[in-house]
Amino acid sequence: MSYNCEVFSANALTAIYRQCEPGCQQAHEQANRTCPSGYDAASRYLHQLFEAYQLHDNSASFERWFKRFVAS
Repeated sequence: MSYNCEVFSANALTAIYRQCEPGCQQAHEQANRTCPSGYDAASRYLHQLFEAYQLHDNSASFERWFKRFVAS
């Protein structure tokens, strides 16, 4: 299995942070597919969101959201 490590620019992460709802929605939709490719896609969205929140020194908000995401 190969993994595609993506590096996001600060500008891309800022855009993700400012409009996080589409990324959150995509993560939910992909996870709900309940198949390996869906979980992989959800993982990529979650990773992007985490990096965006981390860049903006808001990891605590991401952590709260992530706990709700996992529980749902």
